[in-house]
Amino acid sequence: MQLAILLYDGVTALDAIGPYEVFQAPGLGIDVRFVAREKSMKRTDFGRLGLQADYTLDEVPRPDILLVPGTPFPQAVMGDPLVLEWIVQVHQTTKWTTSVCTPVPWVLEQPGCCKDLKRPPICLPTML
Repeated sequence: MQLAILLYDGVTALDAIGPYEVFQAPGLGIDVRFVAREKSMKRTDFGRLGLQADYTLDEVPRPDILLVPGTPFPQAVMGDPLVLEWIVQVHQTTKWTTSVCTPVPWVLEQPGCCKDLKRPPICLPTML
Protein backbone atom coordinates (compact mmCIF):
# COMPACT_ATOMS: atom_id res chain seq x y z
CA MET A 1 0.00 0.00 0.00
CA GLN A 2 1.31 3.44 -0.93
CA LEU A 3 0.60 6.66 0.98
CA ALA A 4 1.39 9.96 -0.74
CA ILE A 5 1.82 12.94 1.58
CA LEU A 6 1.70 16.14 -0.46
CA LEU A 7 4.31 18.73 0.47
CA TYR A 8 4.33 22.41 -0.52
CA ASP A 9 5.80 25.62 0.86
CA GLY A 10 3.77 26.74 3.86
CA VAL A 11 2.67 23.26 4.93
CA THR A 12 2.00 22.80 8.66
CA ALA A 13 4.74 20.44 9.84
CA LEU A 14 2.64 18.46 12.32
CA ASP A 15 -0.04 17.80 9.69
CA ALA A 16 2.54 16.00 7.53
CA ILE A 17 4.83 14.50 10.19
CA GLY A 18 2.10 13.18 12.51
CA PRO A 19 0.59 10.86 9.88
CA TYR A 20 4.07 9.92 8.67
CA GLU A 21 5.05 8.79 12.17
CA VAL A 22 1.95 6.61 12.42
CA PHE A 23 1.99 5.03 8.96
CA GLN A 24 5.72 4.41 8.56
CA ALA A 25 5.75 2.03 11.51
CA PRO A 26 7.45 -1.29 10.79
CA GLY A 27 5.04 -4.11 10.14
CA LEU A 28 2.33 -1.99 8.55
CA GLY A 29 3.77 -2.46 5.07
CA ILE A 30 2.93 1.08 3.96
CA ASP A 31 5.21 2.80 1.48
CA VAL A 32 5.06 6.44 2.65
CA ARG A 33 6.14 8.96 0.02
CA PHE A 34 6.56 12.70 0.40
CA VAL A 35 5.57 14.19 -2.96
CA ALA A 36 5.60 17.68 -4.45
CA ARG A 37 5.61 19.49 -7.76
CA GLU A 38 9.36 18.96 -7.81
CA LYS A 39 11.88 17.12 -5.64
CA SER A 40 12.99 19.80 -3.23
CA MET A 41 12.95 21.09 0.29
CA LYS A 42 9.61 22.64 1.27
CA ARG A 43 9.59 25.23 4.05
CA THR A 44 6.90 24.84 6.68
CA ASP A 45 4.40 27.53 7.66
CA PHE A 46 6.79 29.26 10.07
CA GLY A 47 9.72 28.93 7.65
CA ARG A 48 12.10 27.39 10.16
CA LEU A 49 11.71 23.73 9.21
CA GLY A 50 12.29 22.13 5.84
CA LEU A 51 10.66 18.89 4.71
CA GLN A 52 12.16 17.03 1.76
CA ALA A 53 9.95 15.90 -1.11
CA ASP A 54 11.69 12.83 -2.53
CA TYR A 55 9.17 12.22 -5.31
CA THR A 56 7.57 14.38 -7.98
CA LEU A 57 3.85 14.29 -8.70
CA ASP A 58 4.56 12.35 -11.90
CA GLU A 59 6.47 9.69 -9.94
CA VAL A 60 3.46 8.93 -7.76
CA PRO A 61 0.52 8.62 -10.17
CA ARG A 62 -1.60 6.04 -8.29
CA PRO A 63 -1.19 6.15 -4.51
CA ASP A 64 -3.64 4.08 -2.49
CA ILE A 65 -3.99 6.94 -0.01
CA LEU A 66 -3.55 10.67 -0.63
CA LEU A 67 -3.03 12.90 2.37
CA VAL A 68 -3.03 16.68 1.95
CA PRO A 69 -1.60 18.30 5.09
CA GLY A 70 -2.94 21.63 6.24
CA THR A 71 -1.63 25.17 6.07
CA PRO A 72 -2.63 28.62 7.26
CA PHE A 73 -2.03 29.65 3.61
CA PRO A 74 -4.59 27.70 1.52
CA GLN A 75 -3.51 29.53 -1.63
CA ALA A 76 -0.27 27.52 -1.40
CA VAL A 77 -2.26 24.57 -2.75
CA MET A 78 -5.26 26.24 -4.36
CA GLY A 79 -3.05 28.60 -6.37
CA ASP A 80 -1.13 25.79 -8.09
CA PRO A 81 -3.10 24.37 -11.06
CA LEU A 82 -0.63 21.51 -11.56
CA VAL A 83 -1.04 20.32 -7.96
CA LEU A 84 -4.83 20.67 -8.14
CA GLU A 85 -4.93 18.64 -11.35
CA TRP A 86 -2.76 15.94 -9.75
CA ILE A 87 -5.13 15.76 -6.77
CA VAL A 88 -8.08 15.35 -9.13
CA GLN A 89 -6.27 12.64 -11.11
CA VAL A 90 -5.05 10.55 -8.17
CA HIS A 91 -8.39 10.84 -6.38
CA GLN A 92 -9.93 8.81 -9.19
CA THR A 93 -7.95 5.74 -8.08
CA THR A 94 -7.22 6.27 -4.37
CA LYS A 95 -8.89 4.18 -1.71
CA TRP A 96 -8.74 7.22 0.56
CA THR A 97 -8.30 10.90 -0.22
CA THR A 98 -7.89 12.63 3.08
CA SER A 99 -6.44 15.59 4.87
CA VAL A 100 -5.33 17.01 8.13
CA CYS A 101 -7.12 20.29 8.78
CA THR A 102 -7.03 23.30 6.43
CA PRO A 103 -6.75 23.79 3.32
CA VAL A 104 -8.44 20.62 2.28
CA PRO A 105 -12.05 21.68 2.73
CA TRP A 106 -11.38 24.34 0.09
CA VAL A 107 -9.17 22.20 -2.12
CA LEU A 108 -11.25 19.04 -2.18
CA GLU A 109 -14.47 20.97 -2.67
CA GLN A 110 -13.25 22.75 -5.80
CA PRO A 111 -15.51 22.12 -8.81
CA GLY A 112 -14.54 18.87 -10.50
CA CYS A 113 -12.18 17.80 -7.75
CA CYS A 114 -13.45 15.24 -5.29
CA LYS A 115 -17.24 15.49 -5.46
CA ASP A 116 -17.77 11.89 -4.37
CA LEU A 117 -16.30 12.24 -0.89
CA LYS A 118 -18.53 10.52 1.65
CA ARG A 119 -18.31 13.23 4.29
CA PRO A 120 -16.86 16.73 4.34
CA PRO A 121 -13.30 17.14 5.62
CA ILE A 122 -13.16 18.44 9.18
CA CYS A 123 -10.56 19.82 11.53
CA LEU A 124 -10.64 18.87 15.18
CA PRO A 125 -7.85 20.86 16.86
CA THR A 126 -8.81 19.43 20.24
CA MET A 127 -7.48 16.07 19.07
CA LEU A 128 -3.91 17.38 18.70
